[in-house]
Amino acid sequence: MTVYTLQDQYAGCAAESVYATGIPAARFFEYESETFQGKYARIESSGIRAGTRVERTDRWAVNFKGADGELKTEILDSGFGLLFWHMLGSYSAGTATGGWTPYTFQVGPLVGLSQTWQVGRVDVNGGMNPYTYEGGKVRTWELSNDVDGVLKFAYSLDFARETIGAGSGAYAQATPA
Repeated sequence: MTVYTLQDQYAGCAAESVYATGIPAARFFEYESETFQGKYARIESSGIRAGTRVERTDRWAVNFKGADGELKTEILDSGFGLLFWHMLGSYSAGTATGGWTPYTFQVGPLVGLSQTWQVGRVDVNGGMNPYTYEGGKVRTWELSNDVDGVLKFAYSLDFARETIGAGSGAYAQATPA
């Protein structure tokens, strides 16, 4: 068994071609914190029965309400194009020079833009648990900077669903590169 440490945790994403259809994470980010989590409510029966002092387990159900959360990171010199595209809506590529391609991002329509995110979290036993979030739509974003500081980026998303545990395809545990 591989034992993981906190330094092995990861956060990565990919653009979805169809809303809430999971895509394996392809871009990974250094991050300060992430707070992605599922939202769950409980549907309960209001019926009563003679002789019942506690609610029976077949009289309630979990009602999944999507997921949300925020990723906080520092802006690096490359690798943020996908995030900028999904927060602004439009981009155009310039002419490749010297091994890199310049991009220009503009305000445009956000219709049809969604992401799949996967976050790998280490549990207390040193195991890695992948959490996959599909249908990610940008809710808010913020760029901030202090004097003599590094440019900070906060990226808040709403998701259609959360899937916990490894599987195959988009749900397979990612290998960050």
